[in-house]
Amino acid sequence: MIQRAQYRVDRGVPYSQRAYYKDPQGRTYRTDCSGLVSMAWHLPTSATTWTLPNYSTQLASLDDLKPGDALNNINAHVVLFAGWTDSSHTVANIIEHARPT
Repeated sequence: MIQRAQYRVDRGVPYSQRAYYKDPQGRTYRTDCSGLVSMAWHLPTSATTWTLPNYSTQLASLDDLKPGDALNNINAHVVLFAGWTDSSHTVANIIEHARPT
């Protein structure tokens, strides 16, 4: 999953909630944050922050996060968890497709 997300990041795909981009297998996903997670998870369609919970399970603790899991605020933004930077699990590496500032 991480490699699939990094594939799109490495190509510098511009952010848009209206545009779509094909993955290496030819599936199309929106070029926004939820589209990045949808593509990384290789979902059959491009989900939104509102519909991603249909494809996931809420974890009991952040300590249960595994690379490829999503951190989703359904009203705003979703990122892909890539791993912890430290053994105490206080700082996470994430992959995201954020709106330009």
